[in-house]
Amino acid sequence: MKHIAKIILTGLLLPGLSGCEQPSTSDPKEGNEVSVMLEVLSEQLHTTRAIAESDIDDVNIFIYSATGGLKQHIYASGASHKIDIAPGRYSIYVAANIHQDMGDLSLTRLQSYAITAPTDERTLTMIGSDTFTIDGSGQVLPISLKRHAAKIAYNITVDPAAGDIEISSIQLCSIPDREYLITDLTGPTDPATGFHDSEIRKFPNGSKNANGIFYMLSNRQGDVSSIASQDQKNPDKAPKYASYLCIRGRSGENKVVDFVVYLGSNMTTNFDVLPNEAHTYNITILSDSETDTRITSYLFEFYSSWPRSPYCIPGDYGEFSVRNGNRSDHTFTGKLEVTQGDAASFRYGDGGAWHEGALHDVYIPAKSDTRGDMEYTPALIKKGVNQTLAYRLTITDEQGEAIRFEASQEFANMVRANFQAGTGSVTVNGELAKAAGTNYVLAYCYEDGCTFTAMDGNGYAFDGWYADQAYTQLLSASATYKHAPTKGQDAIYARFALIKQPKVEISCNQQNKNSTYMYNKNTVTMTVTDYSGPVTIKATCAAGGLFTSTTSFSKTVVSGQSFTLDPIVFVPTAVGNISYTIDVTTSTGIKIGSKTVTNNIVATKLTPSISISYDSNTRQMSYKPAYTSTYVYWYGYKTVIARVAFTPALDYPAPIESAQLLKIQLYPTFRAYEITGAEDPGSGQWAPVERTINSPSISGHEFAPINTTYADAQGISYTLTSVNNMSGLDAVDPLLAPYTEGDTMLVLPFTESEAIAAKMTDRTFIKYSFGKDIQPSAIKITKLYNQVDLQFETNFSNIEIKNNLK
Repeated sequence: MKHIAKIILTGLLLPGLSGCEQPSTSDPKEGNEVSVMLEVLSEQLHTTRAIAESDIDDVNIFIYSATGGLKQHIYASGASHKIDIAPGRYSIYVAANIHQDMGDLSLTRLQSYAITAPTDERTLTMIGSDTFTIDGSGQVLPISLKRHAAKIAYNITVDPAAGDIEISSIQLCSIPDREYLITDLTGPTDPATGFHDSEIRKFPNGSKNANGIFYMLSNRQGDVSSIASQDQKNPDKAPKYASYLCIRGRSGENKVVDFVVYLGSNMTTNFDVLPNEAHTYNITILSDSETDTRITSYLFEFYSSWPRSPYCIPGDYGEFSVRNGNRSDHTFTGKLEVTQGDAASFRYGDGGAWHEGALHDVYIPAKSDTRGDMEYTPALIKKGVNQTLAYRLTITDEQGEAIRFEASQEFANMVRANFQAGTGSVTVNGELAKAAGTNYVLAYCYEDGCTFTAMDGNGYAFDGWYADQAYTQLLSASATYKHAPTKGQDAIYARFALIKQPKVEISCNQQNKNSTYMYNKNTVTMTVTDYSGPVTIKATCAAGGLFTSTTSFSKTVVSGQSFTLDPIVFVPTAVGNISYTIDVTTSTGIKIGSKTVTNNIVATKLTPSISISYDSNTRQMSYKPAYTSTYVYWYGYKTVIARVAFTPALDYPAPIESAQLLKIQLYPTFRAYEITGAEDPGSGQWAPVERTINSPSISGHEFAPINTTYADAQGISYTLTSVNNMSGLDAVDPLLAPYTEGDTMLVLPFTESEAIAAKMTDRTFIKYSFGKDIQPSAIKITKLYNQVDLQFETNFSNIEIKNNLK
């Protein structure tokens, strides 16, 4: 619906009288000015809010000749104005409610004059124009004034079926900043004019209905023909600068919902808002379902937890998390505030640092969850002072909409009353809360404390309350004791003593070798009297040995009944009188029996045995030895090895397995030779023979020393020498101790040509020998192990040496 104010121009003759005059009907004379009386009138419409939509406060009147020249400009207020002007044809423009003298403007400048968006001032800007012929006939010349503003009225209702949705605010968005006084309505609104959003109008909590009016300059954004229904008139399809109402609602405590309604001449395709138009939007909110893309929302959920319930203690860490359900483009800030309790003892951790005090900034991501840590550390919890920690997290969006979460946690001091399990027991009265274990009672209380009572049991009697675990600071000798804590976490200790001292008899049946690194086995039998209940039996050795069996046993004994343990296996690692102790304690740690086992330990004497042999034999060529008719292969070796073993075998050698024990050096005789041809006087043919090579020219043939450990002596072979390590050989591919298959030596073929064919010539052969028996001069044994816990046999006559180099 359009509302039009009219300005009526009436030609008058002025007789010089003030007040109202009746218009003259006489014609003006040619060339003379006539006086006209301008009566400014407007339609009387209802007044809305602070704005009188049809009122006219002031006018700027521009009169232009037929050629476009400015004839007169009048700035005035009031309803009647006298104008003296010569008869003729004129274009008259009237701008109302500019609230200032616009000055003498040419028609071009008037057409480019810009006005700003309407504010909450009392009136609306109007413009009207028309072309008249003034002839003095007294005719009435009407000019219609149209408002620049469009009127946007809204009536919002929440449907009862929509549940707990409330209307919290409304805002008119994407409003043009300015417009030309004389507007060309045929083209779209220029984005260069700028756009802004209105103020946010808030409604009382719990509002289910809202209504009101906005005024705005025209915004022409055209049509979107692809829109087929109301729900498609949404941000996805709307032009970028189209105007819309943003209605904000609250769905429950934590969900904020934005409903978007785009303006236009219809509810589907059009996005034009034109001057002087009145739009009324009757809006019913049916739900907050985001399947309708005109609806966006954000929902935050807050979770807070502490490690204990119902009471935490000073120093406990809590945490909170915020689950972010933002499906809008809003951004957020957060504030964490202590609302009750000792704020100076509160700390907030953001994952990177801790911050103390009552108020903290909390980073709230736009689309993801967040969390924080909390700690509350009063020195002592006092009733009515600091026992309740209450805090509030406020999440605010960029429009000032806030969601608040409140949480709290109760705190108390914790007193732990300790006692030895299996002795007496402890109860508590006057506590806020309690918990118990096999050897303690936890009591939660304020600064005035609570009362603990110690009770005898299991053959134990109460022996005092103490402030320390070593029972040196007596608090009270009375079994009933009221303890007032002096700090948030406090501890007291109830001591119980045996009423009658038990007796323990321990007997040992030993099977001992009594030498180092050998097993000493002890089968222990014991009898406990004057005590029934659990005991712990434990064997310990301070120095000189170790155990390879279980050393700790738990038994439930009956007074006077004997029992036998599994054998205790002890390995001495030192010589002399070596001891270990068997202790018997109750389940509370009270020792009731002990026995020390001592044996005189001697060093175990190890005797080495040495085996020497060739190794790594390789098969050579097939040939026929002299005076035979069968072809066989001949072989040679690459290395000489030795193996060392010790007797007797140690039962438990692990502590010394890697220690160097002995260095053994062997000195064999050495012969190098080759196969060459020589004339056989008997047959007259050239036959193969051995020819000794001058051995000093060969280096690297000496035997390497054997540095043996006990671990190596368990089957590891030592390489004494290898042809690969020798140099100064005249021939390639040397071999050690060549031999013929089925024999212990190399049987040569009959002729030199056969030796050449068998690849026996042009090669160096080496043999090692200790003679018929190894002599003391051929071996040197040096002891490397200097500890006294082992001895070694180094007498040549007592060492077994097996020589396989014959």
